[in-house]
Amino acid sequence: MARPTAPATKRSSPPRSKATATAGNKPARKARKISRTRKPDDMSLEQWQVELRRQFGRDQEFELENLGEEPLFSDYRVTNPASGKSYRVAIRGCALGENFCSCPDYAVNTLGTCKHIEFTLARLEQKRGAKAQLALGFQPAYSQVYLHYGARREVIFRPGTECPAPLKRYAGRYFDDQGRLKDGRHAKFHLFLKKAGENGQHEVRCYDDALRFVAELRDREHLRAEVERRFGRADAPAWKQILKVPLYPYQREGALFAAKAGRALIA
Repeated sequence: MARPTAPATKRSSPPRSKATATAGNKPARKARKISRTRKPDDMSLEQWQVELRRQFGRDQEFELENLGEEPLFSDYRVTNPASGKSYRVAIRGCALGENFCSCPDYAVNTLGTCKHIEFTLARLEQKRGAKAQLALGFQPAYSQVYLHYGARREVIFRPGTECPAPLKRYAGRYFDDQGRLKDGRHAKFHLFLKKAGENGQHEVRCYDDALRFVAELRDREHLRAEVERRFGRADAPAWKQILKVPLYPYQREGALFAAKAGRALIA
């Protein structure tokens, strides 16, 4: 059946990072220090912001708590002892956009990472073999539907190692070869979830942020269609019902653009 993850509790105390030495007792080369006020010439704006979060997050002494049963790919609670604030971090790999954090910065920065994710990855990488496992990514027996974060957010279907062949074929109607939800398929996304839930022998976990994103897409499409239906014509009666004075054509065009977008800046 399709459902979100069910958390369990397991606590780990992250050790503080220490400098290491290479063969021959030579000190390890220090990581490059990135300026917070001046972008390096060899970095794009996005790369700079990612590295700043990586640098800052890996220097923190947050508290880390494993909320799941898996030792590596799991849900974690990251707590700042100074502020008392906690956020949920889901680890699925080491690539940008694969993981998730419930903090406000991650929700809006479009970078695919944040200081809490980078802190968590830094602590997990201290485990033996963790870097290699993170590079391979999460490969559970169950299938997943999750939201990939970045400059463009995309709903991803990742079949589990035990995903039945018929379900994989059916998923191809909705997702492309890279597992991304196809354009225009969000309107019928509920049918995919219903079909996936009919197979009681295989679990499909659909995460809440992916469901919210699909719902937002459907709401926006409905809004655009409704605005176009009521106000699409210059002589539409609805214009007179909401305005005391007539608009010039360019004003009407701008108002329609903003209404269909849901929100916009018009200059």
